[in-house]
Amino acid sequence: MNEIEERRALRNALAAHAPFPPQWNEAPVMDTARPEPETTNDPETGARIVVNHGALDAWDREAAHRRRLEWPFVWADAVLAAGDRRDRARAAAERSETT
Repeated sequence: MNEIEERRALRNALAAHAPFPPQWNEAPVMDTARPEPETTNDPETGARIVVNHGALDAWDREAAHRRRLEWPFVWADAVLAAGDRRDRARAAAERSETT
């Protein structure tokens, strides 16, 4: 297994063991912006009602689904990046000790 394959396998293993997404988890990458609520007046009550509930609900469900799918890899990438920074710092410290 080459280095890229090992890195990919490690990333997948980390993603498989990622914790639950935090509440502050950023919005997922979506193909379209969330639709604006379209409202109209209810002829019986005169109240404003949202007429595109289906589109809003579908977009929210897709965003939640993507958030659950993306988070483990966001977390795995952050863990790998932290390890890379630690390794670079350790290598720099070792170089400075030998000079």
